[in-house]
Amino acid sequence: MTTLLEIIMNYPVIFYADDDDDDRLFFKEAAETIPGTVVLFESGIKMVSALELFMPTPSIIFIDLNMPVKSGFEIMKELKDRDDLKNIPVVVLSTASDHYNVKKCRDCGASYYIPKPLSFCKLRHSLEHTLKIDWRKFRPSVDGFMHKHRA
Repeated sequence: MTTLLEIIMNYPVIFYADDDDDDRLFFKEAAETIPGTVVLFESGIKMVSALELFMPTPSIIFIDLNMPVKSGFEIMKELKDRDDLKNIPVVVLSTASDHYNVKKCRDCGASYYIPKPLSFCKLRHSLEHTLKIDWRKFRPSVDGFMHKHRA
């Protein structure tokens, strides 16, 4: 019989912070086919609070940029300034995919950038691709930092 600890150790724990209800639901549905645990937050502030309490630490964090009170940029800075959290990959999932915002994400310590797709299949493929990355070795070039959706 598989224990809860074995399940947790073998499957990713995925955190996703986005203030938009529809986007959180879209993410949850796209991630349902991926083994692991998805924990959704309606703000980056609530996600950071949960990180204070949650065990185990998430394998990866997905975050939207445009949120009220604290933006994704501010949340990333908070995460990267903490020794206990700075090594968790942070993947930005946002509609703001202009050069300025993408560069700012990279400068803030984001591990990867995914432009929010409108297609369920594209989001699912993006999540599957991202979860296969070996984050201990992944050091993307400027061009490789932003995910390219399949046609």
